[in-house]
Amino acid sequence: INIDEIKGVLIVKDQKVDMQHLGMKLFEGTMVMDGYYETTNPKQPGIDFDMDIKNFNVKSVVDNVDAVAEMAPIAKNCTGTFGTVLKVNGTMNEAMEVNMETLSGGGSLTTNSMEVVDFKPMVKLATILKNDKLKKISMSDVNVEYEIKDGRVYTKPFDVKMGGTKGTMSGSSGLDQTLDYNMALKIPSKDLGASEALNKMSGQAGKLGLDIKAAETVDVDVKIGGTMTDPKVTADLKGMANNIAVS
Repeated sequence: INIDEIKGVLIVKDQKVDMQHLGMKLFEGTMVMDGYYETTNPKQPGIDFDMDIKNFNVKSVVDNVDAVAEMAPIAKNCTGTFGTVLKVNGTMNEAMEVNMETLSGGGSLTTNSMEVVDFKPMVKLATILKNDKLKKISMSDVNVEYEIKDGRVYTKPFDVKMGGTKGTMSGSSGLDQTLDYNMALKIPSKDLGASEALNKMSGQAGKLGLDIKAAETVDVDVKIGGTMTDPKVTADLKGMANNIAVS
């Protein structure tokens, strides 16, 4: 990792390194950090950091910080830049690697022209609904609030856009690579291709006296489960209990 222009105060005392307004340039952006690293237990050093990050390149971060890919596997499919204000604490091992299961904290993340491309669950959803535009999520100037606890990263609902489709996404991903996300989408009816899913949605809508083909947009609830390597995707007409598609 290339780190430049380090400025700030380091105080080393009583098996503890205190960092006061420690600023630096890395990952094509900047970071200011306050907090400490302490070794009262040499086998499990403790960390407690407050970080203010601006304009980090997400690909550079994922390529160099294993912890990010482990805690937020969707990051592997992201391009663009982001900033975040983060508070986190936990422990490390003797090799100076973070003990991921001990991390807790949270913060808010702001995206800058970020895109999520070929995220496996979205590829499956695109196949189900016969809409290739769903394979790419646009997250430009989106604010995401998140929490880290019990080996998972939880996100509150945030805005997403895929072509003409708009909606929100929320949920969590875990160290065990499991996924648990919900999406509420408003999909232009013209973007829904002929499929078994569309036929079932049309049947559901008919029971409510609605005509999907006549509607400008269709409200669809999506649930993403399973794992990163084997995601399970279900979708149904908003408010309907029965799944219209499972993959």
